[in-house]
Order: sequence, then structure tokens, then C-alpha cells
Amino acid sequence: MENRILIVDDEEEICSMLARRLAKEGYSPVTANNGREALDHFYKDNFSLIISDIKMPDMNGIEFLKNVRAVNPNIMVIMMTAFPEIDRVVEAMRLGACDFILKPFDLDQVVLSVKKASGAR
Repeated sequence: MENRILIVDDEEEICSMLARRLAKEGYSPVTANNGREALDHFYKDNFSLIISDIKMPDMNGIEFLKNVRAVNPNIMVIMMTAFPEIDRVVEAMRLGACDFILKPFDLDQVVLSVKKASGAR
């Protein structure tokens, strides 16, 4: 469980790219294409970290984060977005997001953020 990461993004290419890179770093990534699918994974499995997009159809990342925090207030969550609206960033941080990644991102920066969050527990 200690290296399991849930990656949530409605863009499959982003999920795949992150999953491939994080797997190379020794993590066990699981992907979901929306907040509801991610919640199903979250309720059924244990994750040490979640990386979630904010802007998604069906259930946005902020709602997903609220649901996750209601169940496990200690899980590390990194939020990402291509649309850095300051109110969303502030809300995500207030809800306990440990980091924020802007798209397009550098994969090395994502790995660094994951390692930093994993060591923060």
C-alpha cells in the first residue's frame, strides 16, 4: 500500500503518461478518468497518495477531494490543473491538498512533488 498512487484525470493520455513515469520510479499507479470512478477505487483500495485534476466532468476535483477528506483526512493529495483559478487553488489548499501542479507539467517536477509528499507523512 505504501507506494500505491491514484491518478485522476479526464484526459487518458495524462493518466497514462503519469502512470508510466511513476511506475518507473517504483510506485504502483492506478488511474481513473473522473471523480466518481476514482471514488470507487478509493473506497475499495488503499492508496498512499492521490494526484487529481480539478476540472473534470461529472465530479470535479474539489468535490472529489472533499469526499476523500471525509473518509481519510490524512491522505496526501496533489491537485493539478491547466486553469489556475486562484479561488480553486485556495480552496484545494484549504481542504488539505499538499501541492499544486500546473499543466502542462514537467514529469520530473511531478516525481519530485510525489517524493516530497510521500516523505511528508
